[in-house]
Amino acid sequence: GEGLETFNQILNAEFLTQTVKLEYTEHYALIAIQGPKAADALQAVIEDLDLKEVGFLTAKMHYIKSIGGECMVSRCGYTGEDGFELKIPVECAEKFADLITQVQDKEGNQIVKPAGLGARDTLRLESGLCLYGNDLWEDISPVEALLMWTMGKRRKKEGGFLGWERVKRDKEEGVKRKRCGFVTEGKSARPGEKLFNENGDEVGIVTSGTRSPLLKKAIG
Repeated sequence: GEGLETFNQILNAEFLTQTVKLEYTEHYALIAIQGPKAADALQAVIEDLDLKEVGFLTAKMHYIKSIGGECMVSRCGYTGEDGFELKIPVECAEKFADLITQVQDKEGNQIVKPAGLGARDTLRLESGLCLYGNDLWEDISPVEALLMWTMGKRRKKEGGFLGWERVKRDKEEGVKRKRCGFVTEGKSARPGEKLFNENGDEVGIVTSGTRSPLLKKAIG
């Protein structure tokens, strides 16, 4: 896709002399365990790794005895809840999925149930988290996306990274558009649909939209 093409352009232009490479593999599967009970459920399957040692935005390689494979266990959940992502050898993925969905709480209730990307999308939207390719793109700056809080003080002051000139200009001159959330009545707004004010003037465009299970309303 376009994002991959851009990545390769930057890789060739900026990092050609360094040991940076893009590796494609079909040997691993990715399974994410997300939610307030994610740690409890995963701990039941990975008994010999204390998940308290896996901090937020960190990862560890670990051999999971119950499935017989070495996995990467990360804690970078993107749902507004605690969560883990496991990079698992494909031959072990089905066994892991079976084990994690069999874990029960003290009352005997199933903790983890299968869910697809559509469910993940509702969670990240309810939490106001951006999705690259929708709410973030090459022509949408961190200033427009209201994401300057994610940038460290030193980087804001010193710059020196790819895209800094755009960020600096937007900070100093201001921007004409900004990301904002909304709630609608009726059907869900879909990406690409135009937004109008009460006078019929076009005021924006939908970058993400879905129906919120929590609010029982359409959000975007």
